[in-house]
Amino acid sequence: MADTDDPEKAYGEMAVRCVLADGHWRHLPWPAYETTARMMAERGDLEAAESIGRAVYRLKL
Repeated sequence: MADTDDPEKAYGEMAVRCVLADGHWRHLPWPAYETTARMMAERGDLEAAESIGRAVYRLKL
């Protein structure tokens, strides 16, 4: 049960926004974070880019 400490399950988009709150680009390690971030980016809430072969996200400034 490696994901028992995953706050994404409880807080969803709020957890993603908290991780990205400093405005820096971040790779989101938990699969649920990645899924939520992808949906938020498609909706236009996050910026998304590729870095070293993986997706990174940040809040739109």
